[in-house]
Amino acid sequence: MTCFIDSLGPGGAQRQMSLLAVLLKRRGYDVEVLTYRPVRFFDADVEAAGVPVRRVSTGKLRRPFAVRRAIRRRDPDVVIAFLDGPNVYAELAGLPSRRFGLIVSERNAPPSVSLRDRCRFTLHRLADIVVANSKQGRRFVARGAWWLPGRVEVILNSVDLNRFHPAETSDDASAAETRVLVLARYALQKNPSGMLAAMEWIREHAPDARIVVDWYGRTHLIDGRPGSLSGVYVDLQRDVSDRGLADAFRLHDADPDVVGLYTGASLVCLPSLYEGCSNVVCEALACGVPVVASDVGDNRTFVVDGETGFLCDPAAPRTIGEAILRFHRMPAEDKREMRRRARAGAEKLLSPERFASSYAALIEQLAP
Repeated sequence: MTCFIDSLGPGGAQRQMSLLAVLLKRRGYDVEVLTYRPVRFFDADVEAAGVPVRRVSTGKLRRPFAVRRAIRRRDPDVVIAFLDGPNVYAELAGLPSRRFGLIVSERNAPPSVSLRDRCRFTLHRLADIVVANSKQGRRFVARGAWWLPGRVEVILNSVDLNRFHPAETSDDASAAETRVLVLARYALQKNPSGMLAAMEWIREHAPDARIVVDWYGRTHLIDGRPGSLSGVYVDLQRDVSDRGLADAFRLHDADPDVVGLYTGASLVCLPSLYEGCSNVVCEALACGVPVVASDVGDNRTFVVDGETGFLCDPAAPRTIGEAILRFHRMPAEDKREMRRRARAGAEKLLSPERFASSYAALIEQLAP
């Protein structure tokens, strides 16, 4: 079988695809990962598990034909595609007569359905199954394609619970400083302006509170200079400086040691305007780190307000600031209990075994 995605770069979908390929390999499936962008991040993890990673090297105009040739040469029983581009390429690769089962995915849940979304949904007629990684994602598809829901399955994200686990020796519940980690793309969806405004609110209402934010994400800088995808990062960097928050709101490039980032944080914050099923929320809880998250998408499934973290309104930065400050002022023992509940919730909801079994059931349904 073929797992198809744009790359194994440092993104949430890429992490899930990497995990899925490895889990299916362990179950005895003959798996390969097919990509078309030269961004390597999870490749080594996948290849170490015995799963080959093959890249189609071609320009964008010729890519649909190159992908079609690559898939047909491999002749898999089933193709699983993640993300919009790979979905489209895999759907077109089946024309005029498809000889493989096809599972495509919907991994986000914007607040409205665009014309582009409707066009993509039309192409989903060429797939056997559409997997949404959240209940909100299934509702999103239903709004734009009333004829698709019968073919939509929901499979929540998973986390490697052996890799993402609480630090064995670290306990900063009594620490005077609260270290807030934001692990997200520098993108408007992730609400950087709302996060910055929340820190402004904290500075105004609790000037003595020792709270720092560290935001990690790909800056897309090229030799230290802004690239075509660096706009949001550059704007945020300027705004942080203009508002005098450089000491409390620190910006970083992506760091491959995400487990170290989680276990070194007091609190994780995800103030997104919209989400499906967030990898960051899932991974943070698995590491026993409480989460402040927007009350959007399926975040409420994982973040139990007041027990494993706090929910907030992404359109009201004050609520983000209040949640962070509320955690900062909690007694040390309450913080420890929140950490314990976070990990327990992750173990209950995010089992890799459940994730792999759900996909395996679909594969067996489609394989000849």
